[in-house]
Amino acid sequence: LYTQGSLTLLRAGHFEALDARSGLSYQGRAAALASMIDVGSGDVHVLLLDEAAGDLLSSVTLRYAGAFPETQCLFLQPATGHVSLFTVDARGKLGQRYVYDGDVSRLVDVPVREDIGVPGAQACAVHDTSGSLMIAEESVGVWRYEASEESDPTRTPVLLRAPWGELAGDIEDIAVDRDGGLWALVPERRIYHRALANDVVVEYALPDGAHAETIAVTGDATSRVVSILDDASGRHYLSTVNRSQGAEVPVLSAG
Repeated sequence: LYTQGSLTLLRAGHFEALDARSGLSYQGRAAALASMIDVGSGDVHVLLLDEAAGDLLSSVTLRYAGAFPETQCLFLQPATGHVSLFTVDARGKLGQRYVYDGDVSRLVDVPVREDIGVPGAQACAVHDTSGSLMIAEESVGVWRYEASEESDPTRTPVLLRAPWGELAGDIEDIAVDRDGGLWALVPERRIYHRALANDVVVEYALPDGAHAETIAVTGDATSRVVSILDDASGRHYLSTVNRSQGAEVPVLSAG
């Protein structure tokens, strides 16, 4: 964990598919929740952290029988404050559990549902406001599901690989921004952004020599900061995408 200019070791091991949500509480303290897959055991670790100091407040370990999770992501329900955790395992099975109870402000482990999901799932991400669950099928594209536990497992395509769509290669990772826009990273040094409001797809090129595997997106109503990590070299790239008169104009500042 990196906070206030210092690093804190929270868990030792090999982890992947990190996700997080802020704006929670725990015993009167502002808190953030982080989740990640332990590659060695297949467990998912859920950590509740002090949002200001980064101290570990509480934790729970989710264990899965039958098949290890391939990816995981969080869903903060705006109406209730509950947080769900989605997994897709090696068999393609989609699972949902409650991991934070917004009524009592504590971690829980409550199974919610299991459905048919996506074989070969590479990544997932949820847009909390719209309740859109995005799951990336590595060699096919990105599918949209409803995140609500009352919904059925019907899926719709959002961004597909050529010749069915715009993607030039397999998907490495995905992220969603505050407006529900989808960002997809492919190994061919390309990032694709689909603005779900108007279905416009914009393509961005990564710097020469970059072999990124992880993408995250933050920002406000006027700009997005796209963060890319090259896992092999450990190099971190940042690019700012500004909005100008309704159009998106890439301002590359990676380095």
